[in-house]
Amino acid sequence: MKKIKFYCRIILRFGIIFAYSSLSAETILKLATVDNFPPFAFIDNGKLTGVAVDVIHEMANRIGIKVQIKAHSWIRVIESVKDGSSDGGFSAFMTEERKEFCLYTGIIQYEQYHVFVKKGKEFSFSQLSDLYGKTIGIDRGVFVSRDFQQAVNDHKFILEEVNDMAVLNVKKLNHGRIDAMIGDYGVVPYYAKISGFEGKIISLGPIHEKQASYLILSKKSSIPNIQELQVKMTKVLNEIWEDGTYQKLMNQYFKGL
Repeated sequence: MKKIKFYCRIILRFGIIFAYSSLSAETILKLATVDNFPPFAFIDNGKLTGVAVDVIHEMANRIGIKVQIKAHSWIRVIESVKDGSSDGGFSAFMTEERKEFCLYTGIIQYEQYHVFVKKGKEFSFSQLSDLYGKTIGIDRGVFVSRDFQQAVNDHKFILEEVNDMAVLNVKKLNHGRIDAMIGDYGVVPYYAKISGFEGKIISLGPIHEKQASYLILSKKSSIPNIQELQVKMTKVLNEIWEDGTYQKLMNQYFKGL
Protein backbone atom coordinates (compact mmCIF):
# COMPACT_ATOMS: atom_id res chain seq x y z
CA MET A 1 0.00 0.00 0.00
CA LYS A 2 2.85 2.38 0.88
CA LYS A 3 4.51 1.64 -2.47
CA ILE A 4 1.27 2.39 -4.30
CA LYS A 5 0.91 5.75 -2.54
CA PHE A 6 4.55 6.53 -3.30
CA TYR A 7 4.14 5.82 -7.01
CA CYS A 8 0.90 7.84 -7.10
CA ARG A 9 2.74 10.86 -5.72
CA ILE A 10 5.48 10.44 -8.30
CA ILE A 11 2.94 10.20 -11.11
CA LEU A 12 1.13 13.29 -9.82
CA ARG A 13 4.34 15.31 -9.69
CA PHE A 14 5.31 14.29 -13.21
CA GLY A 15 1.78 15.11 -14.34
CA ILE A 16 2.10 18.67 -13.07
CA ILE A 17 5.53 19.07 -14.62
CA PHE A 18 4.16 17.78 -17.93
CA ALA A 19 1.28 20.23 -17.75
CA TYR A 20 3.69 23.18 -17.36
CA SER A 21 6.00 21.94 -20.09
CA SER A 22 3.01 21.54 -22.40
CA LEU A 23 1.87 25.07 -21.53
CA SER A 24 5.26 26.65 -22.18
CA ALA A 25 5.73 24.81 -25.47
CA GLU A 26 2.31 25.34 -27.02
CA THR A 27 0.53 28.24 -25.35
CA ILE A 28 0.87 32.00 -25.11
CA LEU A 29 -0.79 33.53 -22.06
CA LYS A 30 -2.85 36.55 -23.20
CA LEU A 31 -2.88 39.33 -20.61
CA ALA A 32 -4.60 42.72 -20.61
CA THR A 33 -3.56 45.95 -18.90
CA VAL A 34 -3.77 49.73 -19.34
CA ASP A 35 -1.23 52.02 -20.98
CA ASN A 36 -1.78 55.20 -18.94
CA PHE A 37 -0.57 54.28 -15.46
CA PRO A 38 3.10 55.26 -15.08
CA PRO A 39 5.43 54.07 -13.70
CA PHE A 40 3.58 50.74 -13.70
CA ALA A 41 2.19 50.45 -17.26
CA PHE A 42 2.51 53.16 -19.91
CA ILE A 43 3.63 53.85 -23.47
CA ASP A 44 7.20 55.06 -24.00
CA ASN A 45 8.49 55.58 -27.54
CA GLY A 46 5.57 53.58 -28.87
CA LYS A 47 6.22 50.60 -26.60
CA LEU A 48 4.26 49.35 -23.59
CA THR A 49 6.58 49.46 -20.62
CA GLY A 50 6.62 50.03 -16.85
CA VAL A 51 7.35 48.29 -13.58
CA ALA A 52 4.28 46.04 -13.75
CA VAL A 53 5.06 45.03 -17.34
CA ASP A 54 8.65 44.19 -16.37
CA VAL A 55 7.44 42.14 -13.39
CA ILE A 56 5.12 40.13 -15.64
CA HIS A 57 7.94 39.33 -18.07
CA GLU A 58 10.29 38.41 -15.20
CA MET A 59 7.65 36.07 -13.79
CA ALA A 60 7.05 34.47 -17.20
CA ASN A 61 10.79 33.92 -17.71
CA ARG A 62 11.14 32.21 -14.34
CA ILE A 63 8.17 29.94 -14.95
CA GLY A 64 9.16 29.25 -18.54
CA ILE A 65 6.03 30.49 -20.31
CA LYS A 66 5.32 33.12 -22.94
CA VAL A 67 3.00 36.08 -22.43
CA GLN A 68 1.32 38.48 -24.83
CA ILE A 69 0.27 41.79 -23.27
CA LYS A 70 -2.31 44.09 -24.88
CA ALA A 71 -3.40 47.49 -23.63
CA HIS A 72 -7.05 48.50 -23.21
CA SER A 73 -9.12 50.91 -21.17
CA TRP A 74 -9.42 49.70 -17.57
CA ILE A 75 -13.10 48.76 -17.93
CA ARG A 76 -12.20 46.63 -20.98
CA VAL A 77 -9.37 44.94 -19.06
CA ILE A 78 -11.85 43.75 -16.44
CA GLU A 79 -14.49 42.80 -19.03
CA SER A 80 -11.99 40.76 -21.05
CA VAL A 81 -10.95 38.79 -17.96
CA LYS A 82 -14.59 38.27 -17.04
CA ASP A 83 -15.60 36.94 -20.47
CA GLY A 84 -12.39 34.97 -21.01
CA SER A 85 -11.19 36.84 -24.10
CA SER A 86 -8.06 37.57 -22.03
CA ASP A 87 -6.45 34.83 -19.94
CA GLY A 88 -5.71 37.41 -17.27
CA GLY A 89 -5.11 41.06 -16.48
CA PHE A 90 -3.19 43.40 -14.21
CA SER A 91 -3.20 45.12 -11.84
CA ALA A 92 -6.49 44.76 -9.94
CA PHE A 93 -7.61 45.39 -6.39
CA MET A 94 -9.15 42.40 -4.64
CA THR A 95 -12.95 42.56 -4.43
CA GLU A 96 -15.62 39.96 -3.73
CA GLU A 97 -17.30 40.70 -7.06
CA ARG A 98 -14.12 40.01 -9.02
CA LYS A 99 -13.51 36.77 -7.15
CA GLU A 100 -16.61 35.44 -8.90
CA PHE A 101 -14.89 35.44 -12.30
CA CYS A 102 -11.15 35.54 -11.63
CA LEU A 103 -8.32 33.85 -9.72
CA TYR A 104 -5.94 36.09 -7.79
CA THR A 105 -2.21 35.42 -7.96
CA GLY A 106 0.57 37.54 -6.42
CA ILE A 107 0.91 41.26 -5.86
CA ILE A 108 2.09 43.35 -8.82
CA GLN A 109 2.13 46.77 -7.15
CA TYR A 110 0.75 48.89 -4.34
CA GLU A 111 -1.48 51.88 -5.08
CA GLN A 112 -3.00 54.72 -3.12
CA TYR A 113 -5.73 56.90 -4.56
CA HIS A 114 -5.89 60.57 -3.59
CA VAL A 115 -8.40 63.36 -4.10
CA PHE A 116 -6.91 65.98 -6.44
CA VAL A 117 -8.10 69.54 -7.08
CA LYS A 118 -6.93 72.58 -9.00
CA LYS A 119 -4.67 74.80 -6.93
CA GLY A 120 -6.72 77.71 -5.59
CA LYS A 121 -9.88 75.59 -5.58
CA GLU A 122 -9.05 73.59 -2.44
CA PHE A 123 -11.73 72.55 0.03
CA SER A 124 -11.57 70.78 3.36
CA PHE A 125 -11.22 67.03 2.89
CA SER A 126 -10.82 64.50 5.71
CA GLN A 127 -13.71 62.12 5.09
CA LEU A 128 -15.89 60.89 2.25
CA SER A 129 -18.79 63.17 3.16
CA ASP A 130 -16.61 66.18 2.29
CA LEU A 131 -17.13 65.20 -1.38
CA TYR A 132 -20.93 65.28 -1.14
CA GLY A 133 -22.57 67.61 -3.63
CA LYS A 134 -19.46 67.89 -5.78
CA THR A 135 -18.64 66.68 -9.30
CA ILE A 136 -15.89 64.05 -9.15
CA GLY A 137 -13.88 62.65 -12.07
CA ILE A 138 -12.69 59.05 -12.06
CA ASP A 139 -11.57 56.36 -14.49
CA ARG A 140 -14.38 54.06 -15.57
CA GLY A 141 -14.40 50.74 -13.72
CA VAL A 142 -12.05 51.82 -10.90
CA PHE A 143 -12.93 50.46 -7.46
CA VAL A 144 -12.22 52.88 -4.61
CA SER A 145 -14.00 51.41 -1.59
CA ARG A 146 -17.34 49.99 -0.51
CA ASP A 147 -18.25 53.26 1.22
CA PHE A 148 -17.40 55.22 -1.91
CA GLN A 149 -19.53 52.92 -4.05
CA GLN A 150 -22.44 53.24 -1.63
CA ALA A 151 -22.18 57.04 -1.82
CA VAL A 152 -22.29 56.76 -5.61
CA ASN A 153 -25.39 54.55 -5.42
CA ASP A 154 -27.02 57.04 -3.05
CA HIS A 155 -26.25 59.93 -5.45
CA LYS A 156 -24.30 61.82 -2.81
CA PHE A 157 -22.13 63.40 -5.52
CA ILE A 158 -21.96 63.52 -9.29
CA LEU A 159 -19.51 61.00 -10.67
CA GLU A 160 -18.08 61.59 -14.15
CA GLU A 161 -16.44 58.44 -15.50
CA VAL A 162 -14.01 58.49 -18.40
CA ASN A 163 -11.78 55.91 -20.08
CA ASP A 164 -8.63 58.02 -19.84
CA MET A 165 -8.56 59.39 -16.31
CA ALA A 166 -4.95 60.40 -16.17
CA VAL A 167 -5.09 62.84 -19.08
CA LEU A 168 -8.72 63.80 -19.64
CA ASN A 169 -9.63 64.35 -16.00
CA VAL A 170 -6.47 66.38 -15.37
CA LYS A 171 -7.49 68.69 -18.22
CA LYS A 172 -11.11 68.85 -17.03
CA LEU A 173 -9.92 69.69 -13.53
CA ASN A 174 -7.62 72.45 -14.75
CA HIS A 175 -10.42 73.96 -16.84
CA GLY A 176 -12.89 73.88 -13.93
CA ARG A 177 -15.23 71.31 -15.46
CA ILE A 178 -15.05 69.08 -12.36
CA ASP A 179 -14.52 69.93 -8.69
CA ALA A 180 -12.09 67.11 -7.96
CA MET A 181 -10.70 63.90 -9.38
CA ILE A 182 -9.59 60.61 -7.87
CA GLY A 183 -6.37 59.02 -9.03
CA ASP A 184 -3.15 57.36 -7.99
CA TYR A 185 -0.73 59.58 -6.09
CA GLY A 186 2.13 58.89 -8.49
CA VAL A 187 0.20 58.84 -11.75
CA VAL A 188 -1.82 62.07 -11.60
CA PRO A 189 1.15 64.42 -10.93
CA TYR A 190 3.02 62.75 -13.80
CA TYR A 191 0.23 63.53 -16.26
CA ALA A 192 -0.26 67.00 -14.83
CA LYS A 193 3.40 67.67 -15.59
CA ILE A 194 3.36 66.41 -19.19
CA SER A 195 0.07 68.26 -19.79
CA GLY A 196 1.69 71.56 -18.78
CA PHE A 197 -0.13 71.84 -15.45
CA GLU A 198 2.75 71.04 -13.10
CA GLY A 199 2.07 72.56 -9.67
CA LYS A 200 -1.50 73.42 -10.66
CA ILE A 201 -3.04 70.07 -9.69
CA ILE A 202 -2.59 69.23 -6.00
CA SER A 203 -3.64 66.47 -3.61
CA LEU A 204 -6.03 67.02 -0.71
CA GLY A 205 -4.98 63.66 0.74
CA PRO A 206 -5.65 59.93 0.33
CA ILE A 207 -9.16 58.58 -0.03
CA HIS A 208 -8.09 55.10 1.10
CA GLU A 209 -5.11 53.31 2.59
CA LYS A 210 -2.41 51.94 0.32
CA GLN A 211 -3.76 48.78 -1.32
CA ALA A 212 -2.22 45.77 -3.01
CA SER A 213 -2.99 45.29 -6.69
CA TYR A 214 -2.76 41.82 -8.25
CA LEU A 215 -2.32 39.82 -11.41
CA ILE A 216 -5.63 38.05 -12.00
CA LEU A 217 -6.48 35.04 -14.16
CA SER A 218 -9.79 34.43 -15.88
CA LYS A 219 -11.87 31.46 -14.72
CA LYS A 220 -13.04 31.21 -18.35
CA SER A 221 -9.52 30.99 -19.74
CA SER A 222 -8.90 28.12 -22.16
CA ILE A 223 -5.44 27.62 -20.65
CA PRO A 224 -5.22 24.09 -19.20
CA ASN A 225 -4.56 23.62 -15.48
CA ILE A 226 -5.20 27.31 -14.80
CA GLN A 227 -5.42 26.73 -11.04
CA GLU A 228 -2.01 25.05 -10.96
CA LEU A 229 -0.64 27.98 -12.93
CA GLN A 230 -2.22 30.34 -10.38
CA VAL A 231 -0.27 28.63 -7.59
CA LYS A 232 2.98 28.76 -9.55
CA MET A 233 2.54 32.43 -10.46
CA THR A 234 1.76 33.38 -6.87
CA LYS A 235 4.91 31.65 -5.64
CA VAL A 236 7.15 33.29 -8.26
CA LEU A 237 5.67 36.77 -7.77
CA ASN A 238 6.27 36.47 -4.03
CA GLU A 239 9.88 35.52 -4.77
CA ILE A 240 10.30 38.59 -7.00
CA TRP A 241 9.32 40.79 -4.06
CA GLU A 242 11.40 38.89 -1.51
CA ASP A 243 14.68 38.56 -3.44
CA GLY A 244 15.00 42.27 -4.23
CA THR A 245 14.13 42.01 -7.93
CA TYR A 246 11.03 44.19 -7.60
CA GLN A 247 12.95 47.09 -6.07
CA LYS A 248 15.63 46.83 -8.78
CA LEU A 249 12.96 47.03 -11.49
CA MET A 250 11.31 49.98 -9.75
CA ASN A 251 14.62 51.83 -9.41
CA GLN A 252 15.12 51.77 -13.18
CA TYR A 253 12.15 54.13 -13.62
CA PHE A 254 13.46 56.68 -11.13
CA LYS A 255 17.02 57.15 -12.38
CA GLY A 256 17.87 60.80 -12.69
CA LEU A 257 14.72 61.91 -10.87
